[in-house]
Amino acid sequence: IKTGLLHELTLWVIKLMQEISDILATFHDGGVEGIKGDFSELEIQIGCAYLAEMEKPGYENFYLTIVNVERFEFHQWNGNVVTELNAIINLDLEIGYLKVEDGIVKISCNVGAENEGDSGGELWIEANYAKLNNHEQKLIAPEKLRDFSKTYWNKFQK
Repeated sequence: IKTGLLHELTLWVIKLMQEISDILATFHDGGVEGIKGDFSELEIQIGCAYLAEMEKPGYENFYLTIVNVERFEFHQWNGNVVTELNAIINLDLEIGYLKVEDGIVKISCNVGAENEGDSGGELWIEANYAKLNNHEQKLIAPEKLRDFSKTYWNKFQK
């Protein structure tokens, strides 16, 4: 591959990873409620009622679809790594802050109270962004989600 093309591909991958990071960052205090699919196409159900209700009262969830998943694993702060999807769901992860490091989205998460003895870790995702759906599984633009988040958090700035 020519150097210029490799550079362009690298920038494209970084942009896709940043899009996943930007979307997940809006779900602060939301939770990973479910996962469907496999590493070719993975749908993550994210429970974040305070944002979902900004679109319509009674809404609770969003659905982020990622494709070409290279990595989806939970690195516990105690050193263990969880790679099995059902085991990750059973941890009852609560989304905290995010960073993109070495092409990997790293989401700092607390684990649910029923998982006493392990307070959290980082969910590592390396994949391509595909789409974001609302509670009714209808497509929603990431910009609209960010607008909901700004509106919600601005209420606390006053």
